[in-house]
Amino acid sequence: MLLVVNRVVLLFVFLLFPIIGFSKGTNIIVIGQSISSNCNQTRFVAVPGVYQLNLDGEKVFAQDPFVWADCDGGSIWMPFAERLIASGFTDEVTLMPIGVAGTKLIDWLPDGKANKKLKRALSAARENGIKFDYVFFYLGSSDIGESPKKYKSQLIELNRFVREEIGYSSWLVAQHSRCNDGYDSTIAKVQRSFNKIPFYAGPDSNSLGDEYRVDGCHLNKAGQEKMAALWVESLIQAADKKQRIEKETLLHLFK
Repeated sequence: MLLVVNRVVLLFVFLLFPIIGFSKGTNIIVIGQSISSNCNQTRFVAVPGVYQLNLDGEKVFAQDPFVWADCDGGSIWMPFAERLIASGFTDEVTLMPIGVAGTKLIDWLPDGKANKKLKRALSAARENGIKFDYVFFYLGSSDIGESPKKYKSQLIELNRFVREEIGYSSWLVAQHSRCNDGYDSTIAKVQRSFNKIPFYAGPDSNSLGDEYRVDGCHLNKAGQEKMAALWVESLIQAADKKQRIEKETLLHLFK
């Protein structure tokens, strides 16, 4: 009898997983520094299916500049969301970029200068019943020269803090340790090492040369569109990896 039940459950799992590839609504919060904010060259206008959370945590139509993020220029998130919907991954995207220019990782931890903003954002989302599917982490160039061990422990602590505030989300960690003439390969190596649940590999922002930048650091329009495409690629790969792991885990339970 138990064997029959297990086979029925397995059949349900196999039927369910092909559907999981399409997400009906995807919610993303972005933690980072200026490159993750409105500090890039070109403003992008509103497009259907793309929303942001306003300062009260309510879902409204999105356009650059995003209300929670620093600066008043453009971001990568409008072209990212438009591409993500066009890919068939989801039918709508709700974004909450909260980046603070010039911040180090430690600034987002308790007692750091960006932590109050982080807590306000998470509280506003929670009070409006918003559950984030993903946290995009896009920060590192301000930590050039930091101890790799310290950077890693701080990111683990930040993950723990956010999880305690709003529950579990999958994290995509970008490789970002380049700005102007500064580059730190050890920080990039640590960022690449965050590739086990709940962490997944984000895009390589360091790979964009000066032809994609306006000042050696922030992005021009071509750079914004390039990074948008790389974030979409990373998210699709992360979601696929997560699905495979969950499927393998479920199968293991019935062996």
